[in-house]
Amino acid sequence: MILIAHGEEQQPGGTNEEMGNAKHSNFFLPKGPKSTGHTLMKKKIVAKNAEHIWRPGPSIFGDLQASIFGDLQASISGDLRASISGDLRASISGDQTASISGDQTASISGDQTASISGNQQASTSAAKFRAYLASTT
Repeated sequence: MILIAHGEEQQPGGTNEEMGNAKHSNFFLPKGPKSTGHTLMKKKIVAKNAEHIWRPGPSIFGDLQASIFGDLQASISGDLRASISGDLRASISGDQTASISGDQTASISGDQTASISGNQQASTSAAKFRAYLASTT
């Protein structure tokens, strides 16, 4: 069906204004290699973006690992070890030394075990010896 208006031929369906948003429907999208190429390009972009999303792995497992196992390890093995080997060692004496043995000594390893088993036992045995001498005289 061909309509003649003002001496011009028009195709069935009317003008762009009459069609409205029909030109944006799937019917008008290109078929074949063009749409496939467009899809492949989209996949490449998604793959490139995914590559950038997963690249911060070194910062997650690098910087944060350094802060967890670096700074916090330094604070645990440094400041807390100093407080354990200093003030707490002074407060551990007598019967308390007897309770810190076996399993607890096994959990405290490295230099701490040497300092607890060495100096602390020597100081408590000396204190017990002094108490024994004081009680016998």
